[in-house]
Parts: sequence; C-alpha cells; structure tokens
Amino acid sequence: MVDLTSEQWTLVQKHFDALVSLPSPEQTKRIAKLNLAPDSLRELQSLLEASALTGLLDHEAPTLAEEKASADYSSLSAGTVVGGFIIERLIGRGGMGEVYSAHRDKRDFEQHVALKLLRPEAAGQANLFDRERRLLAGLEHPGIARLIDGGIAPDGRLYMAMEYVDGVPITDWCQTHQANLATRLKLFKEICEAVSYAHSRLIIHRDLKPSNILVDGNGHVRLLDFGVATLADDSGVWSAATQAMVTPDYAAPEQLASEASTVGTDVYALGSMLFELLTGKGPWKRANESLPSIMRRILQEDPALPSLTTGDSGVAARFLKGDLDAVIMK
Repeated sequence: MVDLTSEQWTLVQKHFDALVSLPSPEQTKRIAKLNLAPDSLRELQSLLEASALTGLLDHEAPTLAEEKASADYSSLSAGTVVGGFIIERLIGRGGMGEVYSAHRDKRDFEQHVALKLLRPEAAGQANLFDRERRLLAGLEHPGIARLIDGGIAPDGRLYMAMEYVDGVPITDWCQTHQANLATRLKLFKEICEAVSYAHSRLIIHRDLKPSNILVDGNGHVRLLDFGVATLADDSGVWSAATQAMVTPDYAAPEQLASEASTVGTDVYALGSMLFELLTGKGPWKRANESLPSIMRRILQEDPALPSLTTGDSGVAARFLKGDLDAVIMK
C-alpha cells in the first residue's frame, strides 16, 4: 500500500466507485483522461485490478438455495467408520475441511466427537490441516475445544477427532437470550482468557470470529478452528490460500496486506468482535459495498465510535460512551 493523504484517498475512492462497475476497456479509456498523481493512479489501478479477481473472497454471496446445496453436500455417508468413529451426519463445511458429528465405535464407553477431515478438493492444504492438529495437541484449556484423536481416513484423507461442542455462535446466543451488557462482557472475558492461553503457548489463531466461538449449554464460550493458526516465532506471512480463508470483517490490516501476523492480529479481531457484541453491528459492514472498498477502509480509516453505531444489541449507547468506546477503538 502507498502512503496517500486522506484527500488523495477520498479522490481515489470517488474514481473507484465511478469505474468499478464498468467493463475493463471503458475503465482504461476513462483512466487515461484522469489527472491524478502517479501514486494515486497506481492505487486506483490496484483497487480496480483487485475488484476483478475471482478468488475465494471475490465471488458474490451465494443464494439461500446455493448455501443449502453446499451444506447438504457430504463426502461421507452416515455409518462410515473413520479411525474407530462412526459418522452420523455433516454439521459444517469450511475453507478446507468438513466436520461431522460422530461417535466412538466401542461398546464399553460412549464418546461424541466432531470429526474434521480435509475436503476432497482441498488435498493441497494437507500441510495446514496437519499443522492445526499439531497446534491443538498442545492446548488444554476449558475455553478451547480439545483434540481427542487423529489419523488417516480409509480414503487417504487426514482427520482429527475433536471434543464435540453443542453450542451456537456467540453473537447468535446473545441475540437469542437478549443478553445484557454484563453478560456480553463476561463472555468476552472468557474469550480473552482462551486466546491469552493460546498466546502463552506462542500460538496465534488468526481467524477469530463469532462462528468460531460457540456458547455451550452451560453458558460458557468455546474457541474452535485453528485451521490457519501459526506459531508466534514463525514468519507469519500468509499465502494466498490462507488469506482467502479469513473473514475480512475481523481481519487485521496486516492480514489484508499479506504482512506478518503477531498476537496483535488476534487482539484486533477481538476488538472487532467486541464492537459487534455491544452494538449488534460489525465495525466495517455497509450495505452493497464492494470488497475492495471494505478493505481500503480497514487499511486507511477508523470505524465510527461504538456509542454512535446503531445496531440491535439492546445495549444502550450511554453505557458504551467513555471507557468501552476507548477500549474497543484501541
């Protein structure tokens, strides 16, 4: 990213919004007529090029029918045995894996697990999957779903059996239970304790978001999915594949710029989630806004104060003014 002034960025954004929906030949014609400084011109062209990409983050949101079709797809049928666990049903699909509800194939004791396997089309990400298993093997904390077993499935795919967490994403739980401010802050404190524990083991999660943080039946949070985690002493620089797996709403600027991750990367995501937990609305979401525009704002701007953000959390703005505004914005 070049270091443009706020006035230059405003001008670049204005031209980008006017050009982004035009065909490439028309964009080229109009760009040739613009009177922009070289740095501003390069940044405009970079944003337009990014908007034309067709990576995992660049597709339009799927329709409800498409989402259902994707969720219904399963590479394993009920009753299949993987590593001594009997598959029951598919419960989720992610960037490189699919997760099944399964139980231990033994009569002497019962054990319900979430069995995660690489998706067949994600065979090239086996190194990331194996890395997640090794990182989880070193974590033992009540706020983190623990690893139970792992191995190779009959079809050659890597798998891991994890503690099954019967819960819902933290934002959904708070909305359903109409959680008050004290309850939301209590849950967030539990998230921070789990993340702090991972950091104490030199592990950076790098993909903290509500769907990876469930609230169980006892009202406690459980942290999931270390699929793109890294060790703090690694370079932390993302490949295109790992960058495409994260959610921009919670990604730190250094992630979007493909720079090294630090514990601060997770702290940034925690701030974004606290913003959403207390306001009912993410700090960056705007209706009908393109991904490049969102990324530009994350890299160059500050979000509005939480106390000035209108959402559906039920937490009155007057409780956010002052300390909570300052903590979240920090």
